[in-house]
Amino acid sequence: MSVSDMSVSESPAAASISSPDAKFGREQRTAPQRNRAASRARLLASGRALFAERGLHGVTSHDIAARAGVSAGTFYNHFQDKAALCREIAREGLAELERRL
Repeated sequence: MSVSDMSVSESPAAASISSPDAKFGREQRTAPQRNRAASRARLLASGRALFAERGLHGVTSHDIAARAGVSAGTFYNHFQDKAALCREIAREGLAELERRL
């Protein structure tokens, strides 16, 4: 049987999707998706720290990327600019405040 003859359920990729999380209805993420999420989390953490230390105008997107351990290009894959990152940090802070209230 060739690969094109295989149904989705028989494909090697489909076999690797099932995990303990699948039975609980949690979305499965591939390694690249996990890496992307980790990069985004590091960028957010870097932005929070640098904005707290230096303020919005004292930080560049390259500073944020460097502290996060990613390239400037990776920064721009996640955020349009440092203001967009700042807005995301603010949204997360407001959501956390609402959750606590």
